[in-house]
Amino acid sequence: MRSDRVVQFLFKLCLSLGYPHPDYLETRLNRRQIYEWMAYSNLFPFGDDRLAVELSHQTFWLRSAWLEEDDGKQPADFAPKFNNEGPKSEAQLIVDEILESLG
Repeated sequence: MRSDRVVQFLFKLCLSLGYPHPDYLETRLNRRQIYEWMAYSNLFPFGDDRLAVELSHQTFWLRSAWLEEDDGKQPADFAPKFNNEGPKSEAQLIVDEILESLG
């Protein structure tokens, strides 16, 4: 069974390479190749992730130009978090606890 992270990545890779669905892509790539693409994407973002990185840098520099004080923020602070990073809500913690007790 594929993890949610792999499934999300396969859809992103399909969009970038022009495949209609991950099922088609999986007939071309083996598991090792998929993980290599994931590692490459972490080092060199592409597609919408690349755009998000560029926009976070622009936001950082524009904000820095207008503010007189240095508040210690970095460009990464302005990038969207797509991997469910950050603290979970109380509701999500309860759902996780229920799912864990079932599995």
